[in-house]
Amino acid sequence: MGRPKGSKNKVKKVFFVDDVEKVLEEKNTLRESLVKEISDLSNQIATLRAERRTHKVSLKSLEKEITKIAAYKAAEEVSDSQKNPASILDEV
Repeated sequence: MGRPKGSKNKVKKVFFVDDVEKVLEEKNTLRESLVKEISDLSNQIATLRAERRTHKVSLKSLEKEITKIAAYKAAEEVSDSQKNPASILDEV
C-alpha cells in the first residue's frame, strides 16, 4: 500500500521545555511515589496471602471436625435404633 502524498513533509511536534530541571524533578518525584505505592501494595498482597493461607488451614481442620461429629451422630442414631426397635415403631 502506498504512502499518502506529503507524509514525508509532515510537521513534527517538538517537545520544548523552558525549565528542564523542574520537569525532571517533577517526573522523578512522581516516579518515586509510584514505586513506593507499588511496594506497599506488594507488601499488602503478601500479608493477605499469608492470612488467607492460615484461614484455609483452619477451615479445613474445622470441616474435618464437623465431618467427624456428623459421623458420630449418625452412628449414635443407628445404635439407638438398633437398641429400641419397638420405640421407633411406636413413634411412627
